[in-house]
Amino acid sequence: MRAVISPSGQGDFTSLSQAAAALKDCKEPLELYLENGLYEERVFLEWEDYTLTGESRDGVILTAGAGAYHPHPQGGKTGTFRTATAFLGGGRCRVQNMTIRNTAGDGAQAGQALAVYADAAQVYMENVALLGNQDTLFTAPLPLRERIPGGFTGPRKDVPRRPSRQLYRNCLIAGNIDFIFGGADSVFQCCTLRPLAHQEGDCYITAPSTPQTQPFGYLFDRCRVEGTCAPGQVFLARPWRRYGAAGFLDCTFSREVHPQVFDPWGDSENRQTSRFFLWNCTGPEGSLSPAFGLEPDERLIQSAREHIARRLELFQVK
Repeated sequence: MRAVISPSGQGDFTSLSQAAAALKDCKEPLELYLENGLYEERVFLEWEDYTLTGESRDGVILTAGAGAYHPHPQGGKTGTFRTATAFLGGGRCRVQNMTIRNTAGDGAQAGQALAVYADAAQVYMENVALLGNQDTLFTAPLPLRERIPGGFTGPRKDVPRRPSRQLYRNCLIAGNIDFIFGGADSVFQCCTLRPLAHQEGDCYITAPSTPQTQPFGYLFDRCRVEGTCAPGQVFLARPWRRYGAAGFLDCTFSREVHPQVFDPWGDSENRQTSRFFLWNCTGPEGSLSPAFGLEPDERLIQSAREHIARRLELFQVK
């Protein structure tokens, strides 16, 4: 089934929320085509098989501005996991050619503010801009246990954790603190990672909470890190949980990346058990040498490349 969404009123629906409400019981594969326009709304999408296709990445803008520190209608603060501009649940989700952003502002004032909560069993994004500040992209599932009571309050707090396989290609992802985080098995290919300068100082691109049994958490293949931070102010990863995993293969970094590369989050135990590595990555001064992490060998890299190939095959991407 295909439906056209147009703010001008020339399509089947004028907003994505309107389409979601009208088609909530749709059981067949669904394609929603969004014409260029500003979509000021927050959406909760959960079909078994659906595609969101925009007319153009810069022309289709889905935007909202909920922050974790903002008051929630049910009382108390909103909290991280109720801030998403777009919640993408269900079975198989594809998103193409659009911008999704959270405009809540800097985390010091607004708190964490998700552009996307990617919760579907399979998530594929291509040519998508994900824009925010702190916690721009959450790649579900949540860790098994929260550290702060109420910290996981939101749509998946009390459900069994299920694995999610995700692929991001030719995307722009921007933010400042832990702006890609979570427990999904995710591949990022040929993406631009844009750390944004902010008042609290250092930037952290990823904060994985990879389960111990999962061989890879985040794999970045031929990605580029370049943003607006001062030299040495950006760390590629820090472990949100003990076995956080992130690998960077054939990536290019600006001078913003700290010589230490990875940050242990002030926890010696996490430093010892996290699974971070670089392979054939370069900065303006040549190769980088992480202060800690795995020492990759040919066997690990071959396994990582096979993992990436399987992810491309899953989504029938060449």
